[in-house]
Amino acid sequence: MVLLIFFIFILIYIAIIFFSILGLAYTWFAPALIVINGLKFSDAISMSFNAVKKNLLGGFIFFLLMNMIITLSIIPLGLGLFITIPIYLAAYYTSYRSIFYVESKESEN
Repeated sequence: MVLLIFFIFILIYIAIIFFSILGLAYTWFAPALIVINGLKFSDAISMSFNAVKKNLLGGFIFFLLMNMIITLSIIPLGLGLFITIPIYLAAYYTSYRSIFYVESKESEN
């Protein structure tokens, strides 16, 4: 009986993780697209989902590394967050720029 409850708990946990990642994929770039580009909510969600879908491995590695860094920065009484959060936001904006803005060849000259 205990083993069955444990198995059900693990299945529920995996489902929660799956749907959390799916929800994050839908909304990852949406706030930046709405604020910076002035897109409508539905267009921003669609573009965000397509961008995350095209860069799934890179996004997963980014999420994994940033979560590990943020977790480690919480250890010294949360003081590491004063450094980690600005770095996280800069990395977020850099990833947004690299996906949604393509530099033209004229700007390279």
